[in-house]
Amino acid sequence: MPMRPTEKILIICSHPQEIALELTRLIQSVTHHEVAMSDWDQSSNQGSPRLILPVLPTSSKENIGHLLSLIDKYRNTVIIPVLDQRRFSHTDVLQITRGSFPDFITYPLRTLDAISRIKRLLERPDISEIEQTKQQLAEKRTLKKIVGESRAIKAVVEKIPIVARSGVDVLIQGETGTGKEIVARSLHYLSSREVGPFIAVNCASLPPTLFENELFGHFREAFTDAKSKRPGLVQEAEGGTIFLDEVDALDPTCQAKLLRFIEEREYRPLGSRKPLQANLNMTAATNNDLRHHVETGRFREDLFYRLNVITLTVPPLRDRREDIPLLVRHFLKKYEKRYGIKQISPDVLASLSAHEWPGNIRQLENLVQQLMILTPGPVVDREHLPSDNGFTPTTESNLNFQEAKKRIIEEFEKNYIIRMLRMYQGNITHTAKAAGKDRRVFARMIKKYRISADAFKSPS
Repeated sequence: MPMRPTEKILIICSHPQEIALELTRLIQSVTHHEVAMSDWDQSSNQGSPRLILPVLPTSSKENIGHLLSLIDKYRNTVIIPVLDQRRFSHTDVLQITRGSFPDFITYPLRTLDAISRIKRLLERPDISEIEQTKQQLAEKRTLKKIVGESRAIKAVVEKIPIVARSGVDVLIQGETGTGKEIVARSLHYLSSREVGPFIAVNCASLPPTLFENELFGHFREAFTDAKSKRPGLVQEAEGGTIFLDEVDALDPTCQAKLLRFIEEREYRPLGSRKPLQANLNMTAATNNDLRHHVETGRFREDLFYRLNVITLTVPPLRDRREDIPLLVRHFLKKYEKRYGIKQISPDVLASLSAHEWPGNIRQLENLVQQLMILTPGPVVDREHLPSDNGFTPTTESNLNFQEAKKRIIEEFEKNYIIRMLRMYQGNITHTAKAAGKDRRVFARMIKKYRISADAFKSPS
């Protein structure tokens, strides 16, 4: 094993010191690493050790608390508990080590066993490299749940890992059904609080009179019907993330209480004499323009700026139509065990891509389920599209495949041109460039569908 003289092994041991001295002699017999000893009070002032060996004489709550706190202090260091096998049961060992520590050592020390474990741990790759690889895999696995390859959705996805690692409060904006909760969950699972709970709260369903009780909980006899102590949603989210959906639905009184909680991360359950400190991430979401609500006096300006440290805007489905085929295939796969394997015909897919989708991804998912249930055969054709969803009922049973396909494509092209002209306020040059078309070709398409570009220009 190559020598690393600058690296340090830290032994944390309050008592008895004999164990620390015995460990030191063992380590020095197999490695040239520097060995340092510390008690628990000084354990956070030791730089960046290569390996930490905390000695636990008992399985008391205080000792376990000390041990778990090391994970937060030394995120890039291997930590191996040293446990007194006379005071720790096999169950204790499993509970302590499972998921948190890669190995453990017991004492009284068995020399050969302890040496082999220490050597194996020191020969492992640097933990920062391991953590980096784990982080990359976690990002890939988590962000895979956000389906789409369009530029609009990629712009959001690329920001999620960066924002998640920052730990700041996040405001997610987007129309109903765009997938704001999926983005919120992705932020949670890529944050440092990923192992904690994710608690979603629909603010629109919280009556103002119950806001404090639901969020902060109550003590026994705090009010007439309070027959027992009940934790609130904030306490349930401790160590994780609380997601406040439809935060714009809160009335002014609730907004003031939420602001105070966000600023201090402190809350007082009903009936309690002292405040509690919250340790959690805060994510909020709205399907409305909060800035407009601030201007009209419906939403507190100070709360808006407190929530709006970072804003992620989830695009509507009509602005990412190229993702619709991917989403359709995703939903077909998701529900095939429940409803059977189905295929979507090309003309239906074209029609779905041309639709406006006021309900966004949620509406698309519901329609795919409906088509899978109600279509008798294995292939969903245009005749199966429901007219009550805004689709034009099929009257083209006398058309052959090519003619029907042509009509669907024309419908898509016309809707696409109108949407792009609206986005670029009737400027044909800019619209053509954004669409990836030659300006003259694009102008001919506008003329073909008798669309007036002037109708989309802003009044001077």
